[in-house]
Amino acid sequence: MSPVIKTPELPPVVAGTAGHVDHGKTSLVKLLTGCDTDRLKEEKERGMSINLGFAPCLLPGNRVVGIIDVPGHIDFIRNMVAGAASIDILILVIAADDGIMPQTSEHMQIIKLLRSPRLMVALTKTDLVDAPALEAVKSEIADFLKEHGYGDSPIIPVSNITFDGIDQIRSALDGMVSSVMRETDTRAFRMNIERVFSVKGFGTVVSGIPLSGKISIGDEVELLPSGKRTSVKSIQNYKHNTDNTYASVCSAINLKDIPAEEISRGMTIATPGYFRPAKFAAVELMNISKDFPIKNNTEFKFHAGTSEVSAKVSLFGKSSIEPGATAAVRLKFNEEVSIASGDRFVLRRLSPSTTIGGGVVISSSGTSIKINSEDRIYTSMEFARNNNFFEAEVLCGVNYLLEHAEAVRLSGLMPQAAEMLLKEKVSSGFLAVLNGGHYLVLARRGELSDRIRKGLEIFHKNQKQLSGMDTETFCSTFDIKAANFARIIEIFISETDSEIKIINGKVALKSFAPAASSRIMQLKDKLLALIEKSGINCVAHGTILETGAITEQELKSVIKMLVDEKLIVVIGNHIISMRTFEDCRKKIADIIARKGLLEVGDFREATGASRNMSVALLEKFDGLGFTKRLPKGRVLLKGK
Repeated sequence: MSPVIKTPELPPVVAGTAGHVDHGKTSLVKLLTGCDTDRLKEEKERGMSINLGFAPCLLPGNRVVGIIDVPGHIDFIRNMVAGAASIDILILVIAADDGIMPQTSEHMQIIKLLRSPRLMVALTKTDLVDAPALEAVKSEIADFLKEHGYGDSPIIPVSNITFDGIDQIRSALDGMVSSVMRETDTRAFRMNIERVFSVKGFGTVVSGIPLSGKISIGDEVELLPSGKRTSVKSIQNYKHNTDNTYASVCSAINLKDIPAEEISRGMTIATPGYFRPAKFAAVELMNISKDFPIKNNTEFKFHAGTSEVSAKVSLFGKSSIEPGATAAVRLKFNEEVSIASGDRFVLRRLSPSTTIGGGVVISSSGTSIKINSEDRIYTSMEFARNNNFFEAEVLCGVNYLLEHAEAVRLSGLMPQAAEMLLKEKVSSGFLAVLNGGHYLVLARRGELSDRIRKGLEIFHKNQKQLSGMDTETFCSTFDIKAANFARIIEIFISETDSEIKIINGKVALKSFAPAASSRIMQLKDKLLALIEKSGINCVAHGTILETGAITEQELKSVIKMLVDEKLIVVIGNHIISMRTFEDCRKKIADIIARKGLLEVGDFREATGASRNMSVALLEKFDGLGFTKRLPKGRVLLKGK
């Protein structure tokens, strides 16, 4: 890597050329930068750019802006896509002796799909045409620019032979660099790898344009999709050594202890733990073709950054996307690809190889996004359009309940910034805080509400005599941690249109009434009150029947209901409330923690139970696997 000469100012702005093959893009870049971006032998022999060329252009005030020389030949459109995704200022190169050509139009379409850059036209080879012809081609270009929404862009005649117009190009570029207002992507560091090579004495070097974040010498990085980790040995921007690099600045990064053979173009390096390779993505797709509808299950070539994979389209609520229309779709890739919310992409037909459309990635969560989630996907699309990537990812994610670590990952932000974002989303009502560092995505609570309603309908159908679903069953049925039960119930009951209610700690639909008769329900409430009042002095079946207030069959029905609802525990011929039973469990644990062993006398003293009742209760706990009887007393089983 080259020694330091003088460190320039590096605005986070990228310029690039585009245009038809042999219109003079590389020669123009060489005049502006002094660099020949045709670095490959094949490029020299063919007289065209195949891969992207990066060159630094020195502007007034010791500012340097990178210029990408994008290949123009139709065979290398995929490389053009990789460059166009980073361009803030486009220098559209058109030869005066040719005018608008096929790749001129396709490049313009791709640029518009990937970015909305500032634009100027470099009208090259002006030395090859006379004045009338020059005016005619300028008029043709002006109409072309107006058609594509760039009617105010300057058209600057230039000659790569006489150098006329070069200063005007540089001056226009300087002005555009100062006026570019790109919103900085503050997410964790990520860079698509454009080139990988080995430098003697340094080792493996990867180059590209970082998409987000900042990285410094010594930082750990992750290679995607392989997941291998390495660290940064040194960094250069335009041959200047630096301690760190950041988004939108052409960078060469020297990696530690990893051979170049394990890295390839199309891979990504990133801050570890944030970005995951995806097999599925939700995207906003615009059909730019003139007469080709994009139909369900059609396969295309997907280009994003330096990646190129096959992708099959699944439509949300549509049978096709007509020419000129835009819609949200799900893409399924034939192999994992490293993308993130907000990334721009292009789709090309397999045959003939033409650009059919493109757009922006809404979510790259790596999970299968259901096609019936149409409303949610279009809401996510609006968030992604406005660079609200966290909301877009969360709404498209697999779950409406988020663990804290996953929420931080989906934010893409470093820990301190992520915490600030999460607090903001709680304050705004997008998230609700649960226990244990969990969140409920309030914008998706309807999904959980629907699931609870359907689950309760099935439960009530199968358990007609029960008043509702107990906490344990509720949490296991709906994948909710027990610590979050009370908070989630509070959220749903507080809603004006809530369909659920709580009866004796049980969850039920408001519209549900137990199938038992009113007499059975009254007997149930009275018996439960009696059992709870009796405490450790358990009530016996016979004692209850002796009152004459209940028949034996009624007692059996009521006991079954109370057991099913986990309100009581039956021990032989005696009945104890679940509350008293759990209190006994706690006292057993406390005694064993203090003394190491539990004897019957210890239990009797702690609870006030009779000897017979104490023995029965302790044998019940043995049977449940909570305790184990040894010759000298009882111990807790491992893990209890």
